[in-house]
Amino acid sequence: MSRQYDQEARTRELRCIWMDAGVISYKLCDRNFECEGCPFDVALRKMRPDSEHGRTARTTDAGDGVNNTDEGPRRNLPTYVITSCLEQADVRSLPHDRAYHSGHTWAQERQGGAVRTGLDHIGAALLGTIPGVVLPSAGSRVSAHAPFAWIVQHEGTLALHAPVSGRVSLANAALLERPQHLADDPYDLGWIAEIIPDSSQHPPCLKSAEEIAQRYEHEIEALRLDLVKIIEETPRVGATMFDGGTHVEHLTDLIGRKAFLHMLAPLFRP
Repeated sequence: MSRQYDQEARTRELRCIWMDAGVISYKLCDRNFECEGCPFDVALRKMRPDSEHGRTARTTDAGDGVNNTDEGPRRNLPTYVITSCLEQADVRSLPHDRAYHSGHTWAQERQGGAVRTGLDHIGAALLGTIPGVVLPSAGSRVSAHAPFAWIVQHEGTLALHAPVSGRVSLANAALLERPQHLADDPYDLGWIAEIIPDSSQHPPCLKSAEEIAQRYEHEIEALRLDLVKIIEETPRVGATMFDGGTHVEHLTDLIGRKAFLHMLAPLFRP
């Protein structure tokens, strides 16, 4: 048995400590499960420092009877249903008063030199319901392209990447009580944090609404084609209405939330 195989087998056996604590049910790890210095671990422990395992009161109760297997209904739906769901991610609605990061975060200059950051409405529309969020701590340092906040769902977590490097001066604590603001009002009430940037110069990684729109259009079209392919390859009768139609509230109803979260993860990476 090769050393590489042993390492891969060991990695499959490891789990995030926050899964064992019952705070989240699933999380991918890009640190080989080395918790020391992990920004996700640090952020959760600061939110609830009195907890033995870092269990936070602000994330969703992923261990309270939630079925963590991917058993979402897979339905053979017409293409127009998928398209109609994706219409909410309209790239033409991107505000022009801020810049955008390829990981679906935005940056807006504020008075005093701070940069306010948040999730754009494209990412919010794709995520749908947002039951929990982990915010960066005031005073902490963040790096552009690195995770600085996390969307927490029953099926797992999704990292959001900072659009600029600098020191966090303020986090939107209101999101801890109303995380759905991220989806319902991503540009105003749903802002995530304010950062004092290391440089006053416009980071080259940030794009205008016009520049980022083309990239987002390609992403959404690729996602649509992937969803259509999955539905066509794995047709299954799901819950139907009296006329035989299927009631779909979100794209997650098509293939299951965990599978859809896996599909979305690359779109939120730099």
